[in-house]
Amino acid sequence: MDDWSTVMFSNLKNDSRFSSVHDPGHNVSKHPLICSRDTLMEAHMQLVHIMWLYRDSLMMRLTNRMLQGKLKYQPRPKDKKELDKAYDALSAIEKVACSALLTFVKQKRLKKGAPSRDIANEPHSVAGIMVLHTTAWDWQKTGIKNSTRDIEPCLKAIAIERAYMQRYRPPLLKDPWVGTLRRLIEMSLIIHVKKRRVMQGASLVNLQEWVWCDELTLDACHADPKNVLDKIKDKGILKTQQMQERLGLESIDRDAINKLVAIVSNMACAKASLSSNASMSADVLTPLKGLVHVSFSPQSHHAVATVAIADLHYNCSHRAWN
Repeated sequence: MDDWSTVMFSNLKNDSRFSSVHDPGHNVSKHPLICSRDTLMEAHMQLVHIMWLYRDSLMMRLTNRMLQGKLKYQPRPKDKKELDKAYDALSAIEKVACSALLTFVKQKRLKKGAPSRDIANEPHSVAGIMVLHTTAWDWQKTGIKNSTRDIEPCLKAIAIERAYMQRYRPPLLKDPWVGTLRRLIEMSLIIHVKKRRVMQGASLVNLQEWVWCDELTLDACHADPKNVLDKIKDKGILKTQQMQERLGLESIDRDAINKLVAIVSNMACAKASLSSNASMSADVLTPLKGLVHVSFSPQSHHAVATVAIADLHYNCSHRAWN
């Protein structure tokens, strides 16, 4: 999966690992964030719910950590020349893995029958299998005649992307909040994928799991996201209480300002003016407007309000004595 949510949704739409409600042996999760209706649209809605619910916490932390990490790494290649240069800079092991993936692709293309995009059940001993599985490009289409020209650049890009992910994602996933976000997404997707048969020891077992394209696993501390979510909930409650207190103080200030405006407007000295059409003198009205402006502005400044009050007090007192 790419880290951008729009690409993630596109990958999910094209992913053949998802099961339907009619698939036998399908289980329903009891997790509160996962609904029982097993459709791809429901999976999308669950992801949207998670990202929206934790937009100010987990999502914000992920964005900040990615922006910090982005400064440490070179940008991805943007054209074939940069791609070839980045591929040449890879280690010999990564190039061997890319060659093995190319051999796998050629063998899959030689097989007869309808091509299948679902290669998630293929042995993961071939590095890059899951990246190839999630790519949107149809590398199995019959129109491809020149594999060197058309397929090899794609596999080189996969090798470069894998090397890129191996550098920046492990430190990113060690962050408790980022790891929790990934775990929540895993939990919302696992229930929707088909079971696959894998070897465990000397026997075949049916396994239902979500495998990311980077094939990285989370630390055991992220298995249950409850601890991190409880901390976020506590901070959310505190933030809500602070917001309510602020709104209450703002309401008190607003009532006091309205009362002050009413008192000043009814003072005889404030109404004295050279103009017969003016309902209030300009030297009283101007500081009064300034006071109202800074009081109702979200970026009000105490110093500006103090000056406005001083001017208003001086002008009203001066007029009263005169």
